[in-house]
Amino acid sequence: MAKIGMLYPKYSVITIGTDSSTGAETETYGDLKVMGKAVRASVTINTAEAKLYADDGLAEMVKEFVEGSISAETDDMEDSVAADLYGATMTEAASGTAGKIVYKDTDSSAYLRFGFIVRRMKASKVQYKAIVYTKVMFDIPNEDYETKGETIVFKTNSITGQVMRNKDRIWKTTSLWEDSIEAAETFLDANVKPVVA
Repeated sequence: MAKIGMLYPKYSVITIGTDSSTGAETETYGDLKVMGKAVRASVTINTAEAKLYADDGLAEMVKEFVEGSISAETDDMEDSVAADLYGATMTEAASGTAGKIVYKDTDSSAYLRFGFIVRRMKASKVQYKAIVYTKVMFDIPNEDYETKGETIVFKTNSITGQVMRNKDRIWKTTSLWEDSIEAAETFLDANVKPVVA
């Protein structure tokens, strides 16, 4: 088995609220959007660990999810996506005025549901799996620009952030390996922007 691809990074913005009758945390989801074309993603998970020794040996051990870090790279990032991720204000161009995005020191990056599809080859057969992180916040990225010289160098868009558990204590959900990309994408869309009853 070998993973041979990554496709369709998508997200929805999460709005955190409070149920007025119970005081429980609520989550509502914005539109399902494409972040860009996938280049790569890397996730590192941190766990809490405890060991219990009894009768001169290790008797019990527990490892639990604490948080994680994520790095995602896409071919590019549209202005509207950057505004969503980093809490900036985007103004569309109007008659006689230019469009713009304004970044303030009071802006706060948004909570997102973020997911993508991975592809693998197993026994000469291609399969697909959707992976969704249920609560992610991306950091404002560093910026790197370069003039064009004798050779052309492609610059991609790389962002890093934190993976957290959501209100239901879920930090990741995945589909099973699917034989069709359509089935994986259906799962991806339904879980990046879940329908709240």
